Amino acid sequence: MSYAMALSDITLATRLRGISLHLHAGVCTHILGANGAGKSSLLLILAGLCKADSGAFLLDGKTIAEFGLAELAGFRGFHQQQTHILFELTARELFQFYANRNAGDDYLPAELEQALEVSHLLPRPLNQLSGGEQQRVNLCRAFLQVWSAVERGRAVLIFDEPLQGLDIRHQHALLILCRRLSAAGNTIVLSCHDLQLSAQYADQVVLLKKGKVVSAGAPLSVMTSAMLQQVFDFPFEVKKYQGIMHISAGTRKETT
Repeated sequence: MSYAMALSDITLATRLRGISLHLHAGVCTHILGANGAGKSSLLLILAGLCKADSGAFLLDGKTIAEFGLAELAGFRGFHQQQTHILFELTARELFQFYANRNAGDDYLPAELEQALEVSHLLPRPLNQLSGGEQQRVNLCRAFLQVWSAVERGRAVLIFDEPLQGLDIRHQHALLILCRRLSAAGNTIVLSCHDLQLSAQYADQVVLLKKGKVVSAGAPLSVMTSAMLQQVFDFPFEVKKYQGIMHISAGTRKETT
């Protein structure tokens, strides 16, 4: 089983205000909220890349400082919001570096290739790839860095808007992969703007608004019309049929 994460009264400047949250091990959690809600700040703290001004964050019952850098890098993978790569490193060279492989090796687990389809991109310079291709390569890099831990069901994977720039086929393929890996024991936390996909694939959702947790739990119990309207300041219609949720945006009444 992978690592559980517990946050108690986490505050970070004006971005996070008194966040208390428990993220279970071996669960795929989606962080949802409007722009500026604090999603990226929360993910940085969970990844151990940002220190809160106050409060406590425990990973498997220990503070981040209790883990050595090499130990942390061995099981914690992080993907930040899409950035454009300007240097002429090839995808193969990037993977070899993060997977700690020899220069002659091409190491690409079948599960990653099936979901992200990057093998044909290996010889190409990163700065010549499209935005969506770069996104898939960067996601693959995050997995590869901790793949030995993933195979043992002991990885923590933190993804900030991993669906950004991906076409619909790769969005679903990535989320299916995340569900499968979390079912094997890995802990996965990601931010998402597609509520329907989160309702379909998340084990747990966390709703943020203005740096505070509004609600957290299973999608069926948390993603109600009233709760989503409260979080996004926009009307939603949520229908449930045989345990399946269907979420659509409503129509905001215009004021004159």
